[in-house]
Amino acid sequence: MDKKAVKNSKATKLFSSEELKQTRDAMDFMANLLQSSTEYSIIGKDLEGKILLWNEGARRIYGYDPEEVVSKANSSILHTEDDVKAGRPRQIMDAAMREGKWEGTINRRRKNGEIFTARVVITPRRDDSGQPIGFLLISKDVSREQRFSEEMRKAKLFDSAIVSNAQEAVDFITNILESSTEYSVIGKDLDGKILLWNEGARRLYGYEPEEVVGRQNSSILHTDEDVAANKPREILEAALHNGKWEGTINRRRKNGELFTARVVITPRRDSLGRAIGYLLISKDISDEIRLTEQLKSTQFYTRSLIESNIDALMTTDPLGIISDVNKQMVTLTGYTRDELIGSPFKNYFTDPQRAEEGIKLVLREGKVTNYELTARSKTGQMTVVSYNASTFRDAKGRLQGVFAAARD
Repeated sequence: MDKKAVKNSKATKLFSSEELKQTRDAMDFMANLLQSSTEYSIIGKDLEGKILLWNEGARRIYGYDPEEVVSKANSSILHTEDDVKAGRPRQIMDAAMREGKWEGTINRRRKNGEIFTARVVITPRRDDSGQPIGFLLISKDVSREQRFSEEMRKAKLFDSAIVSNAQEAVDFITNILESSTEYSVIGKDLDGKILLWNEGARRLYGYEPEEVVGRQNSSILHTDEDVAANKPREILEAALHNGKWEGTINRRRKNGELFTARVVITPRRDSLGRAIGYLLISKDISDEIRLTEQLKSTQFYTRSLIESNIDALMTTDPLGIISDVNKQMVTLTGYTRDELIGSPFKNYFTDPQRAEEGIKLVLREGKVTNYELTARSKTGQMTVVSYNASTFRDAKGRLQGVFAAARD
């Protein structure tokens, strides 16, 4: 057999059908990993930024379905307007291409316009010859982690922290646990005996470390009802079984006062992986709950005022699309609230053009008074109304739309 035949024979053997099948299986497996990952957004794009790959994590984080973006959208839709104007997306891509990778924390934008913080790693994609053909972006929403870090930084835990060996690292972590004031950090053994009691725990529960460490069981922090119902043990068993327990429960201070806390409990393990205790991190959220209840009460009160008004009230966005109505507006038009919301304001008047001009006049002048319109109901009944309206804005002064009242 000549050399050429031998070479071809080897080539055939190298790429046998079985090995090709294994290669395809491996590729399918990797593709499945990419697509099914939910913790991380994985996005592939070409050199111009056109999106080519959009996994489940990307859908969850950004809110776009694959069919909305793959081969249709540029990845600039994920950046903030400020970053796009500053040319930052291109700067980041150029840096990734030049350095072989770009990694950092940047603001990102969801489909609904919400801005969040993400940790992003970008690497160039290359063809068989090493030529760049695009980029792979892996990102994770770190907004919650960032908020936690900010709260920790407020306690000056990370200022000038330089650790050079294992013991310093241990001391550093211990210092974080001990000096944290925003969060209660409690360590205990498997029977519930308290072994660690940080400054946050002292402030939150009112006990000094010498009162509880090595002496007290953590059941003193639970309500009598929870202790009687054996809830502390149930929670610890759930944490041990699932690797973590997280929830909102009532807690008790030294003075007997009860409060609501958000608590995360994780098992502590030795070097062999055996459970030796628990770590409890908690925060008093009583004020948050009170504020939420106050907000609900205020919203209910405001809604009651709107609904009890004798005028037909409505709000529209700047384009004249109805965003809210009261019962009188439902009565006036004969349409349900769901039918009215999301529809053009002008549709419910005999002269739609005049109604539309009324909205434009409000936006231009800030308000109008005694603007006459004739409303037409679903059944065809016509009612002449006096229309008064003004613009309304959010807390930052940005125009939100028009608030209008129509009186028969």
